[in-house]
Amino acid sequence: MKGKTKAEILAELGNLPAEIYDKLVEKFKTISADQLDRLEECVKTGNTAEGGDLAHSMKGAAANLRLEPIYARVIALEKDIKAGKQLPAIAPKLTALRKLVEKL
Repeated sequence: MKGKTKAEILAELGNLPAEIYDKLVEKFKTISADQLDRLEECVKTGNTAEGGDLAHSMKGAAANLRLEPIYARVIALEKDIKAGKQLPAIAPKLTALRKLVEKL
C-alpha cells in the first residue's frame, strides 16, 4: 500500500469497511501464491498464453485493491511473459513479486 494510507484506499473504495478489505487482501494473497506457482510453470514450459492470462488476472485484482507496488511489478512481469522471455530473465521479477505478496 505504498503511497496511500489504508484510510485513503478505503475511501477510494466507497468507504469499504476495513474488515472486508482485509479479508479481500488475504484472499488475494492466497490466490496469488497459487498463481505465482502456476506462472512460474507457464514460463518454464513456454505457455505464454496462460502465463499472460494469469498475470493479467493478478494485475486486475491488485489494481482493484489498490495494491500499487504489486500492480506495478505484475505489469512488468506480464510484458515479459507476453514477450516470451524465459525463466532466467523473469525469475528475479517472480521472486520480488512473491516477496511483496507474502508481506501483505
